[in-house]
This record gives sequence, C-alpha cells and structure tokens, in this order.
Amino acid sequence: MPESGSAIMSPPLVPPERHAVSKTRALLALAALVALSIWGLLPSSAPLATDAPLPPPGKGDAALYLKVIDRLGTGEPYYEALGEELRLDDYPTRSPFNWRTPFHLVMVAYATVPAATLTLKLLTLGAVLATTFVLAGFGRVTATVGTVAQMGALATAFSPQAVGVAEVWAGVLVALSACAYYRTWWIAGALLGVAAVFVRELAAPYCVACAIIAIGQRRREAVVWIVAGLAYAAYFGLHVWQVNAQQLPVGLAHTQPWHQWNGLRFTLATIGVNGWLAFVPRQVAVVWLVLALGGTVSRRMAPQVRYSLFAYFILFSVVGLPFNAYWGYVNAPLWAFGLAHTADGLRTLVLSARADHHGAVRAGSRV
Repeated sequence: MPESGSAIMSPPLVPPERHAVSKTRALLALAALVALSIWGLLPSSAPLATDAPLPPPGKGDAALYLKVIDRLGTGEPYYEALGEELRLDDYPTRSPFNWRTPFHLVMVAYATVPAATLTLKLLTLGAVLATTFVLAGFGRVTATVGTVAQMGALATAFSPQAVGVAEVWAGVLVALSACAYYRTWWIAGALLGVAAVFVRELAAPYCVACAIIAIGQRRREAVVWIVAGLAYAAYFGLHVWQVNAQQLPVGLAHTQPWHQWNGLRFTLATIGVNGWLAFVPRQVAVVWLVLALGGTVSRRMAPQVRYSLFAYFILFSVVGLPFNAYWGYVNAPLWAFGLAHTADGLRTLVLSARADHHGAVRAGSRV
C-alpha cells in the first residue's frame, strides 16, 4: 500500500472496500436508519437544556481558560493558575477530568493569543479547503455538500474566544487528519491525530479507530500510534499526579456521574454544534444524523472516518452531561464527511436491498 498520495489533481486514494453490502445487511441497515429517524423525532430524544443560566460576560469555559492563558503569560505555573481560576469560578475540581491537560493552554500562552488566534483561523481555512480537495474526485455534489457541512462544523473557530477552547482546536486537527487519510498520507494523518488528542482527550475515539486500522493492516503508521499511545499514557499520568498535588481537602464535584445513558438525546446535542444547525428546528439535526450514518456505507469513505463515527455515536449515547454538548466540536468534522457521502451510501443500500442472489450490485458511482 502506498505511503503517500499521487499527483495533485488525481482523485482521492481511499483504498476500495473488499466486499459489497449483502442484501440482508442492506435491509437491516435501512430498517435501522428508519427506526433511528423515528426514535430521534420522539419528544424523549429532545436534547435537555441545562438548568444553569447563561454565563455573564467574562464567565464560562472560554473566558476561564483565557484568564489562565493570561496568567501563564506572566510566568505562573500551569496547575497553580488553573486550580485557582477553577475555584474562583466555582468549577468542580474533585476529578482530574475537570482539569484540562496543559498542552493546549501552554502552547497558546507561549505563542501569545493574537498569534494563536491567527494560527487557528489559518488551520481552519486549510481544513475546509482540504475537505474540498479530497472530496472533489468523487464529484461536484459530494465535494459541495462536504465543504458546506465542514464550514458549519468549523465555524466556531472564528469566534473571538475560540482560541481558548481546546475542543475547537482538536476538531480542526481531526478534520486535517481525516483529509490526510483520504489521501492515504498515513503518517501525516497519524501525527495530526496525535496532536488532536494531546490538545483534548476527547479525540481519543478517533485516534483509537485509526490506530486499530493501522495495526490491523500492519502499516508503518502503527509505530506512530504505539509510541504516541505510550507517550500519552505517561503524559496523562503525570497530569493526574500534578492535579492531586494541587487539590484542596474540600473541592466541588459533579452531582451526577459522567455516564448518563442518554441515547440519542446527547448525541443530537453534540451534532447541534454545527453552525448550520444553530437556528433550525431540532428535527433537522435528526435528519442530519441519519443521513450522515447512511453515508458510512459508502465505499468511498475513509475507514478511519467511518469507524470513528461509530465510536462517537456509541460513546455519546452513554457518556455526557447536558451541558457537555460542546464536546461535539471535536467530532463535528467527521459528521460533515458522513453527510458528504450520503447519496452514495444510500444508493448502495437501496441497490443492494433490491438485488437478488444471482447478480452483483454496482455501487460507488460518481456523485
């Protein structure tokens, strides 16, 4: 298998699937999508609104982390600055997961906020252009749908306070990593994925999916993932040790556990972070989800995107409090790719479901 992509104007190099969808699987998949649509439209699947009021100016996660960045710029130690700001704003500090790992905030402080803000915007523009580029070989409709969806997924990166939001950075890096995988630039895709998980651990499902594929196919990329996995384990272990050293005898804790078993409710809330879904009825997010899942059947989709979408769909059905909907910034770019492949995926399912056992179904035509 090649280690890099071909010439600039060649179509994407996603390796073709080795099998078509059987009639039985196609019928089951179509039935599952219909059932998911019905489930998502039920009132019980409506995202829960948090009981907490909107934060006043200068409050909230983004404002808090910008204050930490300012303190880091004056030379304060990371964990002392973060711990004090968390307590001043009455954030839970009991769990190490409420303390962000230092890579993101330290790097922004080192670069300065203006430089980091410009970098984030340039990376975001690059991710949108890369999405257009890698999908262009699949036809105008696929490229247009994917690009428009990606613009909505990454729109928050242009918010004034986005530089302090680790999830936004991680989402941009995940988008760039996915584009690299579409071109079969394995090492580049892995390195960008590693950067994403060091910025925010919520990129882990994407990274695990990529690592399993690389190890299963015995590519050199697997070495990157193995070394990165060991490095991240040491990094997070050191983080937990530092947090424990900074915790006070009495600290706030969440009154509810992280595992909520909310099913579609929280998943739809995370999908709703896409800029295009901000001002439309929630039913549109249900359609978005179902169509994007239908796109995972397309043999054109990079397997790293397909399996990480499944991982996030399952994870966010189980884990996440109502106010954690912003986690969706990490995987929003992946749903954009799913939507781009919807037409091809649904065509594959319908043709496979209609086929008999005497003939093969031709799927994967240009869209």
